[in-house]
Amino acid sequence: MNGVDPFEKPAPARATGIIRMPVLRARGLVKTYGSAGETVRALDGVDIDVMSGGITMVVGPSGCGKTTLISVLAATLDVDAGTIEAFGESLHDMDPEAKTTFRRRNIGFVFQQYNLLPGLSAEENVEIPLILSGRPRRAARDAARAMLVRVGLGDKLASRPSQLSGGQQQRVAIARALVHQPRLLVCDEPTAALDGDSGRLVMNLIRELAVDPERAVVVVTHDTRLYGYADLFAIMSDGRIAKIARKEEMASSAAPEPHP
Repeated sequence: MNGVDPFEKPAPARATGIIRMPVLRARGLVKTYGSAGETVRALDGVDIDVMSGGITMVVGPSGCGKTTLISVLAATLDVDAGTIEAFGESLHDMDPEAKTTFRRRNIGFVFQQYNLLPGLSAEENVEIPLILSGRPRRAARDAARAMLVRVGLGDKLASRPSQLSGGQQQRVAIARALVHQPRLLVCDEPTAALDGDSGRLVMNLIRELAVDPERAVVVVTHDTRLYGYADLFAIMSDGRIAKIARKEEMASSAAPEPHP
């Protein structure tokens, strides 16, 4: 890498001059794990607003509750107490079937370990959200191909995950997360398994393709090199949001503990 920090020049946001609005509001979130005799309070009264048109980065030391928080915000994990309103709908009031439908229509998730199905091609992996939502097969195939072209993998449509590099697999995962045009994109350590150059490419893609006036993006990371991509930071400590900070504040303050 010739001594150059691969994350030092993030791609600019595609949407500029927009008015950011809170599209997701969470209040008093509590989540505990374990038995009555030995419990861990992963979330301890979390309040957070997620804004449209930018990237909210959730940061903090290992074990502070980051992954639990984004799982709750992405409607894949229920809380013990608290409320979440997303795009004008209360997740608390939804039954499991309604929540599944809401998630399929509104949320895209990018995982640290890609979570691609090994027996399917890149194209078939990207089709999955559309097939699950009832899109006709031909329309799903066309949309998957178009999205893979956008992430620079137009020549890898038929490749299976084992035939792709880590960075390419993560780009397939991004295409899968965005193909159904979700209003909330949640990314859990999207560059943790990648080298520097691949990580920069992935974050530039998230910034370019995901940031939209109608979309909110949440990224969990331990990597301080990614901070330049964020618009707001939710700094977590011991299951709580200790502070909401802007990029300028993060640059002039002590960074959260990096991943070992």
